[in-house]
Amino acid sequence: MNVKVFRTVSQIVFLALMTYVAVSHQIDKQGVPPVDALCPFGGLASLYKIVTSHEHLMRTNVSNIVLLAGLLIAALVVGKSFCSWICPFGTIQEWLGNLGRKLFGRNFRLPEAIDRTLSYLKYVVLILVLAFTWYTGDLVFHHYDPWVAYAHLYNGVTAVFSEFPVGLSLLALTFLLAVFTDRPWCRYACPLGAVLEILGRFGVVRLKRNEDICVNCDLCRDACARGLKEHDPYCDSCADCVKACPLPGAIGFTWGRKAVSPIMVGVLTLGILLGSYAFAKTAGIWNTKGSCTLDEGKVSLVLPATELLPQVNSRSGSDYSGQADVDLTIYKE
Repeated sequence: MNVKVFRTVSQIVFLALMTYVAVSHQIDKQGVPPVDALCPFGGLASLYKIVTSHEHLMRTNVSNIVLLAGLLIAALVVGKSFCSWICPFGTIQEWLGNLGRKLFGRNFRLPEAIDRTLSYLKYVVLILVLAFTWYTGDLVFHHYDPWVAYAHLYNGVTAVFSEFPVGLSLLALTFLLAVFTDRPWCRYACPLGAVLEILGRFGVVRLKRNEDICVNCDLCRDACARGLKEHDPYCDSCADCVKACPLPGAIGFTWGRKAVSPIMVGVLTLGILLGSYAFAKTAGIWNTKGSCTLDEGKVSLVLPATELLPQVNSRSGSDYSGQADVDLTIYKE
């Protein structure tokens, strides 16, 4: 299979799946989890609360930890490939960039020095988000995340703006800029992208040029949206450069001294992420809704209000003597 076709199919599937989940949650908040519960970054944001109080942040659960673990393993193997093969928000930006190239004949690149400097902003975002999340015990980024704003568009722009004014504004700005330049949110503001760039430095599958074959035509650099020519933490393993190279073997992915086909990069990316999900489901630990912790005989439950209130009403007047105390925490979606 052509690697471009394979990657496009993967992008379509995950974008469609996450959009379906987002819309379904707006229709049935009780039966369908929010997109927050399926975001790997939510696992990182919850980490401090899990360690200190054995609880998850609201809107997150074991599912976030499972996906985070799978993503971290994938990053150590194939770097930032998640961004170009799976991430639905990255996919939308990439497609808008493709539209921009058709409209204007090119995408615009900032001078490399400015681009590199601005790319450090996502590390600032990462530090601030984690600091405020761990300090407040709330999923702070939820209120400003453009992807969360996208997930609520089914309710209408007016409703989304009233609830997520910053998130919707960032979403609109990102979509506008994406027409002119490659993945602006991913490059300059995504906190998950910052984590993957750090781990990508240690990825065992790397993009390399064979200087004995390469004739320095720079077609690979022209094909790369970031203008890269070899392995770089910014590389998201999209394989556009490999496809553009006219000389077989001049540029490609390697694992040590062994060549790795671009198709295999996608297989590894999808296999590790889906494998982590399959393992959690098989082990019976996959959970996307609510959280439960047991500490000294007290059970603490965190459930969406829409799911919890009917249960509370149905149990009113029941005798709980002899059972563990139940501490019910209700939050607004």
